[in-house]
Amino acid sequence: MNKKIKQTLLVGALATATFSATPLLANGLQVGEMDSAGRIQTQSTFKDGKMTTKVAHAEAKFNVALTEALRAVITLELASALNGTVDKDDLERILEEAYIEADSKYATIRFGKMTTELNKVFAKMAIPENDQLYSINRKEGVMAVQFELTPEALKIAKNAVDSMSVTIFENGSNDFEISEHKGVNVRASKALSDKLTAEVSALWAQHAGGTEKGATMSLAYQIDDGTVAWAKVQWMDNNPVYVGSNYGAVVGVSKKVGPGSIVLQASFVEAYGADLGASYVFQLTEVITLAPEVRYNTDSKQTTVAVAMTITGQKRFKFLSDLNGQ
Repeated sequence: MNKKIKQTLLVGALATATFSATPLLANGLQVGEMDSAGRIQTQSTFKDGKMTTKVAHAEAKFNVALTEALRAVITLELASALNGTVDKDDLERILEEAYIEADSKYATIRFGKMTTELNKVFAKMAIPENDQLYSINRKEGVMAVQFELTPEALKIAKNAVDSMSVTIFENGSNDFEISEHKGVNVRASKALSDKLTAEVSALWAQHAGGTEKGATMSLAYQIDDGTVAWAKVQWMDNNPVYVGSNYGAVVGVSKKVGPGSIVLQASFVEAYGADLGASYVFQLTEVITLAPEVRYNTDSKQTTVAVAMTITGQKRFKFLSDLNGQ
């Protein structure tokens, strides 16, 4: 297929998901309804005296209610196609998530291709994927089964935690094959007060270089005026990204200033230096967000300036009646 035609079709697929800015909650879906959500983000980066601009994200996400307890979730990541870098592995790269979600009394169970996170501590910078610890806390495009415990199940443990999930995954990514390398992560959180929340997690995963082990502990503190402060400590062993490093940490604060929020963050990874960053995130319109950021790495002595512009939209419709023309 001609590349231009392919790009046009992919843009059209994303556009169908970006109809309005009305907030939606997938768990409010009725049988025969579908939520569609779209996000386009461009990033312009100035580094080493050069300016580059790219489509960093172009997501179309569809959440379909098949029965009262069963949903299908599909997420398309079209950025590579819009940047003109599609190849023979188009489908595997573009189909970012494709899983079935089922509710039971004691757990919500997800099975299929998905992104699993070691922890969900605040990622408030304009471009969070530039954070030092971002990539090592995410397993993207892996085949997995996840069990997220319900409040009913947590009562059995006398509410020792407020949330808990267990994910078993194959440690390959962005393909439909099952890797010989397996992994598991466990994550739990607990509100220590109405303002302070703690989270702990643990990871065990095989990869070509051996077995990776990791654990995190984080705290987030919410202040009445909208200010949020957070801190995380991370232990790692045989991590394939930060070879030879045993620990890392991040602290940050976000505060509403003017029409948006300013974010200050500092992180450190053993043997890889520290990252100091600041960003400002604000809404230009109901659907458009503009967010500049600046980062400095003490190891490379490099300063990076970037700005992200994001357009989002959502729509819900009854796909059964729409297909029948009703």
